[in-house]
Amino acid sequence: MKSSQLARFAAPGEPSAAVPAQQRANRPNVSHFDTLPNAALVSIQAMAAINGQGVSTLWRHCKQDPDFPKPIRLSPGCTRFNVGEIRAYLAKKAEASARPAPKQRSKGQGAA
Repeated sequence: MKSSQLARFAAPGEPSAAVPAQQRANRPNVSHFDTLPNAALVSIQAMAAINGQGVSTLWRHCKQDPDFPKPIRLSPGCTRFNVGEIRAYLAKKAEASARPAPKQRSKGQGAA
């Protein structure tokens, strides 16, 4: 069986056979995120794993979304994010997505 076929049969939570071991090792382990104190700092790679988004997408959110956690530059090439700010941002986004969307008028229905 090819490695691409093995990836389809990997159990949830298990690394797929199609991803090389070295590439799996480069992914940050964020399983302990809930136990981190709010004052802790995490890398952009860890934040990408937490959000389920790519690193470049997160940098775009930094520029465009005023609610997005502000990066903390420790040195050139070393930027971190505050865990408390990440939690507040995720809670705000979850609350916003749980609210019902405002009703939109059908085409042709004006304010009468």
